[in-house]
Amino acid sequence: MRTVTPIWITYAIYAAIVLAAIFGQIFLSRARNKLLGLILPTLSLIVAVITSLIVGLRLVTPSFTSVLLPFLLCNIPTAVLLLIYAVCRAHIRRRRDIDAMSAQDLE
Repeated sequence: MRTVTPIWITYAIYAAIVLAAIFGQIFLSRARNKLLGLILPTLSLIVAVITSLIVGLRLVTPSFTSVLLPFLLCNIPTAVLLLIYAVCRAHIRRRRDIDAMSAQDLE
């Protein structure tokens, strides 16, 4: 007899993966090295390219839109990760500018 995993467990695992990716992106984006924050968006972009190529190659008559649509849909996480990166880096830049202004005020 085959056991079936309850759907809520599947959703819980998916939610945990998404939350781990978001918190990991925030952690990497706040690092001193700017390039660390671009690791997850780059991986997401690579997955999107591979997915769109696989979908395009599996179709009998591939068209531009049949390859473009999966590419755009798979790049939604890439856009979210890049948005998190931009917000974190802007926060770091603003804090650094405030520290520089307060240091000038002390002189």
